[in-house]
Amino acid sequence: MIHAAWQHSDTRQQRGPSSGHRINIVCRFILAGVLVLATASCVRTPCTCPESGDTVSDERVADAAALAAAADYVDPATSIGFVLVKGGTFQMGDVHGSGSRFERPVHPVTLSDFYISQTEVTQRQWNRITNYNPSHFRGPELPVDQISWDDIQEWLTKLNRKTGRRYRLPTEAEWEYAARSGGKDEIWSGTSNPDEIGDYVWYIENSDERSHPVATKKPNGLGIYDMSGSQWEWVYDRFNFPFPAEHQVNPTGPAESLKNEYRTYKGGAWDYIPKIVRASMRSGKEPSYKRRWISFRIAMDAPLTGTEKSSGK
Repeated sequence: MIHAAWQHSDTRQQRGPSSGHRINIVCRFILAGVLVLATASCVRTPCTCPESGDTVSDERVADAAALAAAADYVDPATSIGFVLVKGGTFQMGDVHGSGSRFERPVHPVTLSDFYISQTEVTQRQWNRITNYNPSHFRGPELPVDQISWDDIQEWLTKLNRKTGRRYRLPTEAEWEYAARSGGKDEIWSGTSNPDEIGDYVWYIENSDERSHPVATKKPNGLGIYDMSGSQWEWVYDRFNFPFPAEHQVNPTGPAESLKNEYRTYKGGAWDYIPKIVRASMRSGKEPSYKRRWISFRIAMDAPLTGTEKSSGK
């Protein structure tokens, strides 16, 4: 059986024939043991970017203000901005026929309205709820990385206790619908034109093989950033394949996972080729899995209650 993790090993090497890339791949294998040790030593490192010590440029402050102004709701505890996504019916999966069997069959899905965060959760936002930063790449406006699905559930429990709300991971269907600008037949989040991919996506050709601050590329048609490339993003659903062929309404994923309670992550990351950062791209690993190329964004049901409206934007 081909497992989701194999897909990563294969596709990460499809970057081109240059000797520089081949040397880089060899070096990654040589350094793998060192990285594992480094990861283990930094997972519980206390945060080195507390709010009081952040140095944020005037440009980034202006960017944050613009994001808040464009949001349909802003959580006062974390400053996370949300877009209201109007529900509808779309064709979920590999609508362009260029993906893997994990993305098939294409099937109709109907969703209710929901909110999803404009960006991946940043390290600044993460640390407003918890007192440690697990990230490999450090910076207050970078996506929090090196986190597991289990870590996110713990963080959400604390966030919901503090705010009295019911924030959660988006379902896979919600994530893909939002990534494709409301269920459009987009290949990448925001575009299907390969000449425009660099305008919307951090990927192998422009990322310098590292994470970048959120919302520094163009948003998609709903005003949502970085859903292709940047970081793989955990979603709620268990991971399995094939998809059900029949029409689904507000699906929350299969009852059983491929193995080891695998959970799904979507959208590719900063070190992948264009094929792997497509909006329908999906993979999965056990919920304890964490790497420097995995992050998340959050969602919540709509409509908001009167209390939530009055405490937000």
